[in-house]
Amino acid sequence: MRKRLPTEQELISLLQAKDKKGFDLLYQLYSKSLYAIALKIVHSPPLAEDVLQDSFLKIWTNSHAYDATKGSLFTWILNITRNTAIDKTRSSVFKQVQLSSVTPTLLSGMDQLNAAEQKIDCIGVEVFLKNLCPPQQQVMTYVYCASLIKFAHLLKSLHNC
Repeated sequence: MRKRLPTEQELISLLQAKDKKGFDLLYQLYSKSLYAIALKIVHSPPLAEDVLQDSFLKIWTNSHAYDATKGSLFTWILNITRNTAIDKTRSSVFKQVQLSSVTPTLLSGMDQLNAAEQKIDCIGVEVFLKNLCPPQQQVMTYVYCASLIKFAHLLKSLHNC
C-alpha cells in the first residue's frame, strides 16, 4: 500500500513548523522541476545546482512568508527559484563562467581562420592577393574564410584604397 502524500496545506504547515520531513518531501516533489527552470535561465548545470541549493535555503528560511492567497506553493517556490537564477546571471561568477565557455570557442575560430589563410596560400591565390592593396587582400582572405564580422569592418577600410 502506497503512503499518502500530504496536501499542499499540510506541506506548508510542515515547512512553517521547520519539520525536516516536510522539507525532504518538498525537495522530492519539486527539485527536478525547479532545477530545470534554473538550468533554462543560467545554462550551466553547476550553476543551476547552486541556484537550486540557494532557492531551497530561501524557501526553508522564508517559509513563514508564504501567503496562499497570492498563489499556490509551487508558484511561490518557482518565483523564488526564478529570481535566484536571474540574480545568479547578474553575478560576477556567472559572467566568469560565461566568458570561460566562450573563450575556447573564439580561440578555436581563430585557429580555423589561420588554417584557412594557410590553405589560401596553397591553392595559388597568393599571387592574386599580392596584386591588391592591403585592405583588398584582407577582404579577399576573409571572403575565403567566411569571417563575416571582420569582413564588415574591412569593407569600411576599402574606401582608403
